[in-house]
Amino acid sequence: YHIFLISFSFLLFALPRWLNVINENSNLLFLTIGYGDFLVHHVIALDLYTTTLILVKDDLDAHGSKLLSDKKNFRYSFPCHGPERGGFVIFRLGTYFI
Repeated sequence: YHIFLISFSFLLFALPRWLNVINENSNLLFLTIGYGDFLVHHVIALDLYTTTLILVKDDLDAHGSKLLSDKKNFRYSFPCHGPERGGFVIFRLGTYFI
């Protein structure tokens, strides 16, 4: 979903300006930054920040988990919570691709 949003917003806001500069043969060193460029920059920055935060938090939390002491050995593959932890197995294909 994030990649589609980034691609769509990039095509919607940023690409026409680049095409316009190429077609005009203007030799500008810097392009003016519009509102669309500002939005695209912030979407990408927020997406990268959130992804990094989640990965770092998961990596740091894997060593000190009280629910599953050897969680760090399983890496990121948890098929279910398991009945011994009070959970149950739910497998829906859409859960892994959203």
